[in-house]
Amino acid sequence: MIVSSISRRWFRSVVERCPIEPSCSCDVLDLLPRNKQIDFNKNLNGTKAEPWKHVLILSHGYKHPKDWPSKLELVPESLSNKIQGLKRQFTSPHYPVLVSQAILPFGKTDQEKVYIYPDNIEVSFPKERTEDFMNTYLTPDDEEMIEPTLSYFATRSSVSALREPKDRSSFEEKEIKKDIVLVCGHAQRDVRCGLIAPLLVEKFKSCFEKRNLKDIDVGYISHVGGHAYAGNVIYFPRDPARQSVWYGRVFPQHVDGIVENTILNDIVIKELYRGTIS
Repeated sequence: MIVSSISRRWFRSVVERCPIEPSCSCDVLDLLPRNKQIDFNKNLNGTKAEPWKHVLILSHGYKHPKDWPSKLELVPESLSNKIQGLKRQFTSPHYPVLVSQAILPFGKTDQEKVYIYPDNIEVSFPKERTEDFMNTYLTPDDEEMIEPTLSYFATRSSVSALREPKDRSSFEEKEIKKDIVLVCGHAQRDVRCGLIAPLLVEKFKSCFEKRNLKDIDVGYISHVGGHAYAGNVIYFPRDPARQSVWYGRVFPQHVDGIVENTILNDIVIKELYRGTIS
């Protein structure tokens, strides 16, 4: 899926290249080991699989991305582990669900707390209700299930087991009030993300402060794929009418251009664009 066809439906406009901040002299590439360089040859458009839902787990207890183990879904008793173990039972391969951990500022909670996109909602629930949560939020409705099936012979019954009726009123649900920028900083998965992400997070923070942007947070996200395209940046707008944007090969000199074009003016930058949520 190329960005030009997407932009007509989801974005106000598209520009070919990102404006470079002349005063930014960040030699990021000098930090990388010789055997862990950035792939500058691949066209980034369409290099990210487009999930049907993206779940960001906030209540994982990690304070810094350097503390994340390589395989978060293998950490016993974690929500990531619980969801991974239930995916085959509750999710459809035709409606893929991506689960990540995110490090963002939020208050203490005794419950699990997640953000769900493109629903643009925050959901809190006790861990023992993980199955109910998945059935309620991460399985398509019957009406959705019968539309984009991959097989001519697929039927509603063949792509979905019978589900309990969905009752969202029993969950603590809120609208997400801020835009979010997340940078992949999963160092134990790949050193490129671990080295580049802190520079980008600090650059976004200073750019937001300089522009006096209050309703936006920046933080870290766990492995999202495409280490060779680091820095990997995802912008999640709070406006549900707008689409998330996945960028790759982002360096500090690109940050101001991303803020000006994509965050403030809904303009996608083609040379950096990897994909979105379908």
